[in-house]
Amino acid sequence: DIKTMLKPLVKKVLSGKTYLRDLMTETKRVYYRLQRQVIIEGYFSSNECRKLQVGGGANPFPGWLNTDLTPTAKNTIFLDATEAFPFGNGSFDYVFCEHMIEHISYGQAQAMLKECFRILKPGGKIRVSTPNLQVYLNLFSEQKDETQQQYLDWISSNWLSKQNILEKE
Repeated sequence: DIKTMLKPLVKKVLSGKTYLRDLMTETKRVYYRLQRQVIIEGYFSSNECRKLQVGGGANPFPGWLNTDLTPTAKNTIFLDATEAFPFGNGSFDYVFCEHMIEHISYGQAQAMLKECFRILKPGGKIRVSTPNLQVYLNLFSEQKDETQQQYLDWISSNWLSKQNILEKE
């Protein structure tokens, strides 16, 4: 219901502790929540085998209901994985989450996993994938193989330099 959706936005505004960026973010979230029900209903009516991707970013899977905190891909719906999911019990055959769960707290991850199991049909499958921390720790070794060096070059040119994090020589 729209009143429930607007409550966090109104609370922030009335507190006087909000910035324009925060207001824009909350306004987008209200819009996304209003929009998503149409996409969900369309997905459920056209897919007998229901598959949910949590936190898909700009990588939507064909035939899946793709979700993200900031949806940018077409037919990707807004889903804050730290909140209750807007689906009934036993709604999905599959749930997939890749490189997302490590971005939320331990308690939030526990709650998210409870939601995933709640929305799974009996016998449904869930797959949660996280980065291998050892891969990143090995980047600090003195000797780097070709793949490690390529990754460091890529992250430097595509992320660190754009964020002005690299040291100036």
